Amino acid sequence: MGEKLTQIYDPTRPESDKERAEQLFPIFIHRQPIGAERRFDTLLMVNGTVGALAEISRKLGFRAVAIDEAYTGKKEEKLEEVVKRQIEFALSQGKEPVVCCSVLMYNAKESLELLRNLKEEYGSRIRTVVGGQLVSIVPQAYLKRAFIDQVAVGDAEVILESILVGRQQFAEGYINPQTDHYSQVGYQDYLGFPDRLNAMRQVTLGPLTCIGMATIESVRSCSWAYRRGRRCRFCALQGMECEPHFTPFEEHFRHQTYLADEFGVNWIFDVSNLWVPTQNKEEAIQWLGDYNAAREQYGAPLLKKYAYLNTVSINKDTAPLLRQAGIAIGFVGIDGWNEETLRRHGKAGGVKHIFDALEAAQKNDLYLRANVVMGDGLSEKSLAELPEFLKGVIQYGSHILSIGCYFELLLPGSQLWGEFKE
Repeated sequence: MGEKLTQIYDPTRPESDKERAEQLFPIFIHRQPIGAERRFDTLLMVNGTVGALAEISRKLGFRAVAIDEAYTGKKEEKLEEVVKRQIEFALSQGKEPVVCCSVLMYNAKESLELLRNLKEEYGSRIRTVVGGQLVSIVPQAYLKRAFIDQVAVGDAEVILESILVGRQQFAEGYINPQTDHYSQVGYQDYLGFPDRLNAMRQVTLGPLTCIGMATIESVRSCSWAYRRGRRCRFCALQGMECEPHFTPFEEHFRHQTYLADEFGVNWIFDVSNLWVPTQNKEEAIQWLGDYNAAREQYGAPLLKKYAYLNTVSINKDTAPLLRQAGIAIGFVGIDGWNEETLRRHGKAGGVKHIFDALEAAQKNDLYLRANVVMGDGLSEKSLAELPEFLKGVIQYGSHILSIGCYFELLLPGSQLWGEFKE
């Protein structure tokens, strides 16, 4: 099983491609936002993006390295020093370093500064590549930068080979969410991964102890957006209107077994947009039953999971099945707190279902982190009702790990962003 996941070459690939792959050394970097070390999500996870990129590269025939700034091996060592050490190693082996950064809302400035500094020092001996959320909005702006050699827009599964082997200055492409799902995250080439797990296990957060967490993504698309025929106005994710596609159970559980056996992972941060791939109650009960039966069938370990849910996903019937599936913490977006704000976000039925979900979570020992979305339907009248709603949420006590208010942001690629541009 481990051999299959770490296969170096596809035997159908031309020999010339294999030789070219051996001459390259991709370095995938994720820069962390300021204050990330104080956030649950970043404290108890390793970045899945660079892990997935390294795994895709491995399947293409490249030996890559994935670096997450949250942990680079030596606490006193800066990220730039770690990257330079990898570059020097590649050059000493006669390989070409290809330094890749995902440019996101929170790390754009720092990512570009890193690439600029590296390009100034190494010049044509390295290639620099950018991709990510902001790049997809204005790729021309990045193509004009002298310190950026290549620009990638879309899904790495489609375009990474064109960038690395094909050396295209600009590549764009997306996978079909109706038939495909994201690549599995690989940690064989993730810098400092075992040490990061050991550091996690020393952290205690209330009832949460001895956490060794890895990141995966099991679902393409969003069951809520699919049911509505459109995504939320503030959502900037791509392909959210298509039917949700969950990783085949055999592959899903094989990968989790591998992470547990190879690295001692006992928690999973599943960053799928919504972990349950349906919003129909009866279908959700059936799917969760099938999920739990499949875990037994394939002999996979019961890993605790932190996953994205919504209040429709949690009720008196699904909550026990969620716990049986290993869901220990759910991150729940609450899109409104009264009739008007819920209606404006396309949610009907009032607030009762929200408190029903909280009660079901409490009774089944399911911990929640929650964010109340503020924006559509906001008025002086609705704002005055928010404190009373939050008091009602907090009454569920220790099973509410955190509650916050999330303002709708103009995320590039969202409907709100499009309206703002117009």
